[in-house]
Formats: sequence, structure tokens, C-alpha cells
Amino acid sequence: MAPHHPLLQRRMPGESRRKWVVRNLTHSLASDILSVLHFALAAVAVFLYIVKNWLVWATTKDAMWLEYLHLAMGTLYAADYSLRLYAADQRVRYALTFLPLVEFATILPELVDLVVDDATHHTLVLSLKSLRPLRCVCTFRALGLIRSAKWRQICTLALGVISIIVIFGSLFQAVEACPCTEFGTCERTRSNKQPRQMQCQVLEIYTSMYFIVITISTLGYGDIAPHSTAGKALVVLLIGVSGAWLPLQISRLSDVLNRVSAYDRAYRAIPQANAHVLVVGDVAPSALEFFLHTFFCANPMTWNTTVVVLAPGPPSRGLQRLLLHPKYEPRVVYLSGSPMLQADLHRASILVASACYILTRTPLDDTATNFFTISLRHCNKDVPVFAQVVGTDYLDHVMLSGATNVVCIDQLKLGLLAKACLVPGILGVISSLLFPSPRLARASKGTWADDFTSGARHRIYECGIPKFLDRLINFTAWTYICFNEFDMLPIGIFDGDAHRLFPASAHVRWTWSIFVLATSSSVQTRVEDITLTTLQRYEAILPHFDKIVQAWNFRAFSNQFRRLTHRTSLVAPLPPKKTLSKASTKRSSVSTREQVSTKLSLGRRNAVVPHSMETCVPPIDRAGSTRFSPNDVGPSVAALDTSCKNVAPVLEKSAEVSASSPVDVPLSVGKPPLSVLSVMRLSGTHRRTMLPVQRLSHAEHIAAFQTFLGLDLPPDLSGHIVLCGVPSQLFDFVQPLRLPGQAAPIIVIVSPTPMSEALHARIATYGNIYHVQGSPHTIEVAHHIRVFAAKTIVLLASSDDTTEDDNTEYVADTEALSLHRFLRQVCDLYGDPTGFPPSIVMEVQRPTSLQFLRDATDDSAPPVVHQDEPDFLRPFSHPFYAAGNVLFSQMLDALLGLCTVHGSTIDLAHLLVLGDNGMRGENGHASPLDQVPVPIHYWGQTYDTLFEAFLLQEKMLCIGLYRLRPPQHYFVQLNPPPHVILGPKDLVFVLK
Repeated sequence: MAPHHPLLQRRMPGESRRKWVVRNLTHSLASDILSVLHFALAAVAVFLYIVKNWLVWATTKDAMWLEYLHLAMGTLYAADYSLRLYAADQRVRYALTFLPLVEFATILPELVDLVVDDATHHTLVLSLKSLRPLRCVCTFRALGLIRSAKWRQICTLALGVISIIVIFGSLFQAVEACPCTEFGTCERTRSNKQPRQMQCQVLEIYTSMYFIVITISTLGYGDIAPHSTAGKALVVLLIGVSGAWLPLQISRLSDVLNRVSAYDRAYRAIPQANAHVLVVGDVAPSALEFFLHTFFCANPMTWNTTVVVLAPGPPSRGLQRLLLHPKYEPRVVYLSGSPMLQADLHRASILVASACYILTRTPLDDTATNFFTISLRHCNKDVPVFAQVVGTDYLDHVMLSGATNVVCIDQLKLGLLAKACLVPGILGVISSLLFPSPRLARASKGTWADDFTSGARHRIYECGIPKFLDRLINFTAWTYICFNEFDMLPIGIFDGDAHRLFPASAHVRWTWSIFVLATSSSVQTRVEDITLTTLQRYEAILPHFDKIVQAWNFRAFSNQFRRLTHRTSLVAPLPPKKTLSKASTKRSSVSTREQVSTKLSLGRRNAVVPHSMETCVPPIDRAGSTRFSPNDVGPSVAALDTSCKNVAPVLEKSAEVSASSPVDVPLSVGKPPLSVLSVMRLSGTHRRTMLPVQRLSHAEHIAAFQTFLGLDLPPDLSGHIVLCGVPSQLFDFVQPLRLPGQAAPIIVIVSPTPMSEALHARIATYGNIYHVQGSPHTIEVAHHIRVFAAKTIVLLASSDDTTEDDNTEYVADTEALSLHRFLRQVCDLYGDPTGFPPSIVMEVQRPTSLQFLRDATDDSAPPVVHQDEPDFLRPFSHPFYAAGNVLFSQMLDALLGLCTVHGSTIDLAHLLVLGDNGMRGENGHASPLDQVPVPIHYWGQTYDTLFEAFLLQEKMLCIGLYRLRPPQHYFVQLNPPPHVILGPKDLVFVLK
């Protein structure tokens, strides 16, 4: 016996023998074994009695072996009763309680055959034997082994009903039996004429139990009735006992069930039927709504996926309304529990979950996010875990704790707001890629809103090139072919080591993951169906077209030969290679090249934003992956106002450049492939923002802070950036505006509270930054910082709005909305009437807040959303949203909802917004997403002409337009149709 589970507890020094017996009868392994033994003996005793009296109440003497069996059972009953009576504190009171009385009453019936002579005391013997079924009451002692209060009360009620049926059924058969004429036999004569006048009746025991059941439930049907006086008295006792005891137990069970919430149940997952994902953390209603809408609507592959939300406490009223929504009610399960407890995680079926998501809202939650990641990874070492952190301080900690990928909320949010000051409309580009826009009504067809929503239907999907094109085509040529043939736009790749945006000169490998902008998820199928005839039309930009023809012919010959040998070969075929089951390969982090080939040939590479839960990134060997530096992405952009050359010379020039690129690099297979988790950790390191190279001592920081507080604004301030509010991660806003080699615009920070020294220390090495303490709602402060002469005004959401609850649900964004109206009026009154007014970029907590904003100079009719679309989506066609002047904070929750398996969407979003920051330990590089004006030579021409010239001549990829609509309003259009006419004031979003 193990030492931590002794059969008997050791006697403590100074402990009396009786106390030691009491302790062992309540808390020991021997007491549990004794309870189970009594339960089994009671079942045996009831079974023997029912078998003997099945057809008639038998008075025959038991066999000798049965008498000895009853003797052994009676001896054990007597020993147990004596031991418990000895251990009782008040023995008389204990002996007069109900359960000890029943135990004492069942001892003598087991010993009566050997103690009393049947012939002399026949009636006494039969009466005592009829008490043997009372032993089933002792089974209640075994209920202490059940730990759950709910199941213990259920078993108490069930055992009570069974005991009543067995005991009263046996007694009713005995008291109703006809008297015996001689020992061992009974008359079974029944009067057919006057059965009611007889004082006895012969009943089978199952008939007697049937009478007890219908008496308890319906007070009887009348087909069976007691004839004897004792039987009638027994029925009265039965009604009294059942009428008093059963309602009491049912009431107790109801109380126990009421204490158990509906959110305390367990979710039983069936992986073969449908997958499920787990959402934990600080789950707010608005954040969960964005997450669920993106998770279910952006990808049709998740229609059969269940979202299990695990959060402490019951859901709030806002969460309850969301969970009861008809679209989410059958597919979202809420469980109350903590991600720190393994029992709660197992209730959520963490072992078979397809992915886990950790939501957060405040910087104080970052520590909890780190521990949640550790807890999830401890329970399931293979499940993808995607987490959110507010600040960059915990970014590395969460990654080291086992997260597959991490979204830094403040870094990405402030980076987007800062990038919007340099690239107008980038908020509209990123938001359109992350969140689907609503359908418009027929009345809005042909308007600017229709153009915006048609571009916002593009999503980022993942695909791969056909195997016969491996290293025979560069990324620029492949982009040109996809744009013309498939109406999709490749924007980046994942080569197994890192994500890259638009590697123009790189020769694409078939093992790479290519990310494309498309409106359909069938991108891989369309790419696999490309023919040699299609490629022949682009022979001018394919310098290795002869090798492509050879590879095509070899593939066609191999396929034909395989079909012929499969149909006509008389040689016994080799046994097929055993494939792994779907369950065993579901989360495999290492795949062979043959498995990658199978995935590509079957079109298994689905959408990344989003894609199938079972899609896996093919691991690439480090030595075998093609490496290229960012300097090889393409030549520097030349002046765009030069005359455009003809297309044919451009194609020939591109072919010559591509011909000089090496393509015959052998694949290295000597090293084992990296796991998906390791690759993702390596690829996610570029999101760690590096501090400036220049370091200051503590004394220098104090001096710099005092100097900073005494700075006065320049008198001729113009073209500056105004930041209303001080974020906790101010460095993440300043750093994207201070890239090497670029002009540093003046930043004026306005806040009612003074800036702390610790906050200034992180931006002390940057210049042209001023702080004004005051309220931006006052006209004096607005004139002092010259908001009407600024280039961009950034309005941060109030910190009070981040604490979302049911009381502040409908008053969020009030401060930002009122400040937006005030600053717009100031700019209209005091600004230059001949120039463009400052653009106001604001952060909004709730999309519905946009209904209170409207530009007075905008005379166009507002977009009409389709009546079938929910009200939640109506703000996503607002003019401010289409112009990229609004950032919804919950967009980052939508970004998390697009992540499945590896979360490449997070890396792509960081590359688009922040660039390749810190990849090689440097200060960072500019984001490849930029904006250029339309050259004068392309005014009035179609979009496809500009796209072709930029791509093939300037090595820049056009991904959309920032189009002007009268009088001075813009909107974003992603991947516009080729026939769109370009205007002189249109701007082009490009990847360099």
C-alpha cells in the first residue's frame, strides 16, 4: 500500500482508542472499502430475497450454503454495528437514530435460520426473514464517496425511491400472502366469485412492486388493492413516508441544481464532428463581437467550428445579449472558470482545441496574459496560442511562454495612427483587409460607397505556385500574371524563415507560402489550373520559359504514364504508403517534402485571413531556403514624371534582368526541418521595437526633462502633428515618425495632465517634440498650438472608455466626438480657406459612435446598407471610415480572429504598418507600404496602365487608390478594376 494512502490512519500520541476508531471510520481507506462492501452485501441480500420470492412468498427453508452465507453476512453486520456503537460519543442517542435502528433490525434476520427452530417458531422466522430487504437502506453510507453535491443528491433520491419500492413491495407481498396450511407449503387458491371478500391474496413480488410504484405516483389504478388489514395499514404508511420524504429530497435537489450555474458545465468536444477554439482572458462584449464576426464571416471554413469562451464569473448583460444572438447562439459556448486552473481548462476540452485566443484590454492584464499562456501551453503543448498584450514590455515574455504569435495592441494601434499622419488613408487600407464591409442596397450602386465596399471585399489568402514553376519565375512576373489572369494580387511571401512584402527580384519556390489579395477563397485551385498556353502569353517576361516548357512536359508525361500504368499494368502493384490519420497529423509541426507536395496538389493551402484550422505551414530547411536581403527587393524608385516607355521594351528589359538571376540552387535536405512553433517564434521577432541607439545617463535624463518642460512652441508653427492625449506607450507613436533618412515633423502633445519623467525618458533622444498642458477643448489652447495650421490632428480615445461595462456602454467616445466637432469648427473658422484643412484622425471605441459625426461640406447622399445586414455593420460604410480617418480599437480583436494555426496575418499587419523593425538589431526601416501621387503622364489613363508601368518599370506594386470625390473628400479603393480612370489628385498605395 502506498504510504500516502494507508489502509488505516496511524494512531497519534495521546489519542484514545475510541477517537482513533472514529477517525478511521470517517477518514481512511478502510472506511471507503467498508462502505463499498456494505453496498455490495446489501445488493446481494436484496437479490437473494427477490429470487426466492419471485412468484410467491416462499416459506421453504433455505439451502445449507445459503444459511452459512447469511450467517457470514449477519456476523459482519453485527461487527460493524458494534464498532460504530463503540465509537459513538452518545451511544444511546446513536442507537435510537434511524440508520442504526435499521442496521440493528437486519442483523437477526440473517442469523434466524441457525438460532431459532423453524418448526417451533414458524411465524417468527418468516416475519424476521421479511425484514432482510431493509438492508438496502444501508447503501446510503456509500453516498459519502461521491464528491459532487449534485450527483450525491441525485443518487440519494434514486436510492431512496428504489429502497421504498423494494422494502414496501416485499412487505406488501408478505402481509397480503394467504396463511400456510402446513410447514413449507401455502395455498394459492383464489376465489373467482368474490375476490374482494378474501382477507389474503397471492402476489408475485414484481406485481407487489408494481403496486408500490403506481401508489407512489398516481395513488393506484384500482387493478390491485390491499385485502388484509395489515396491508391497508402498510399502504397508509407508504403514502405517509413517500409523501414526506420524496418532496423533501426533490426540494434539496432543486436547491443544489440552482446553486450550479449553467456556465459551470463542461463542454464535451467531438473533434470528428466539429472543431472548437478557446477564447480566454478579459472578454469584453465589443471585443468579442468583433472577434466572432471576423472569425465566422471572413472564412466559410469555420461554419462548423464552436467558440468556447472561458472567463471568470457569469457573463455581463452585454455578453448575454451577444451570446443570445441568433447567429452566435448555436456556435458560442460560455463557461465560467479560470484559465489558470487545469480543471476549468479540461472542462473547456483544451486537449482537443484547434486554437486558443487570449484577449486583453488594460496594461494590468499583460501579466495575466503571460500566465494564461503558460497555463494553456502546460495543458496542450501543440495547440496554437494567439495572445494580445497592451505594452511591448511583455511581448517577449509571452512569446517565450509559448505563444504562437502575439498582437501588441498599443504598438500596432499607435503605429497605425502615426502612419496615418504620413500616409493618408492607410487606416482604410488596413481596416478593409481586417474587417469585412457590409453589402449596400441597390440605391447606392454606382456611387463612391460601392467602389469602397467592392475593394473592401478583398481578403488575404495563402497559396503556392505549381511545382513545375519552382525557381523558374520571379515574384514580379508572377504578380503580373496573377493580376491579369486571376484578378488577384500577390503582396508577400513566407519562405520558412521570415515574412517578406513584395520581394520583386526573388525567384519563387513552390514550398513558399504566397499571400495574395483576392475576393474568393479558391485561389489555390485557380493557380493550380494554370496552363502552358496562359504562360506563353507572357513569354517576354519569362526568361526561363524553355525550362518551364520542359517542366510542363515532364509533368504531363508523368501524369499520363501514371494513369496508363494504373489501368493496364499486369505487374502486381507495390503496396501503397501508409498515410497517417487525420487526428495524428492535425497538429504535426514537422512535415516532409512529400507531405507538402500532397497539400499543394490537393489545394489544401487555404486562406490565411483566414484559413482552415487544419492547414499547416510547411517547414523549410534553413540551409535550403533562399535568402535575400531587403536591398534585393528592387531598385530605387526613379522619378515618376518621366515619359513612359512602350510596354514591349519594358518587358524585354525585365526579361534581361530576370535572366541574370540564378535559379539552379540545389535544395539542401541535410538538416531536419524546423517546427512550426519555432519558425513562428523566429518570424515574430521583427515586431520588437528597438530603442534608439543614443543612450542618456540619469542626470542627462533629468536635465533633458527640465529642458523639455520649458520649451516654447515656434511662432510660425505649421504642417505639424497634434496629438490630443498622452498614451502610456508614447514611444510607439513617436518612433514611426522618426525614421532615419526621412524628415521629422514637429509633434505637439496636448493633455490636461503633465507628462511624467518616465514617459519622457523613452522619447528624450528625439527632437521636435513639444508638450502643452491644457485642455484641447478650450479656444486658447487651440490657438496656442495652431490646430488650424496643422497637417494632422490625432484624437486618442479617453482612458475612461477602455473600462467597458454596462453602465458606460452607451456613453463611450463622447469626449472624442465633442472634441472632433470643436476642432473642426476651429479649423473652418481660422484655417486657410484656399488650402486643404487639417485631417482629423480619431480613435473610436464603438463603431456606432460614428452616427453622430457628419461633415457639413459633404453634400453626397449617405450610403444605404442592405436591409439584411445587421446594424453592427452599418458604420463600416461611413465616409470617415472609408477615408481612413477613423480607427476602431476593436480592429485588433478582429485581427486576432483572423489567426488560425500560425497567425501570419499578425506578421503581415506589422510589416504593412511598422515595416521590418529591428530585424537585424537596427533602429528600424520604413514600412514598404507608401503613397505616391499619380504621375502627370497617367492623368486620364486607366489603372491597369499605371499598374503595369509601376510594376515592370519601377518595381513598385500598386495595391489600391486614395481617390478624390467632390468637393475635397477621399476614399480608399483596394485593387480597383483595370478600367478605372485616374485623376490628377488621386494617390496610389504602393509596396516598394
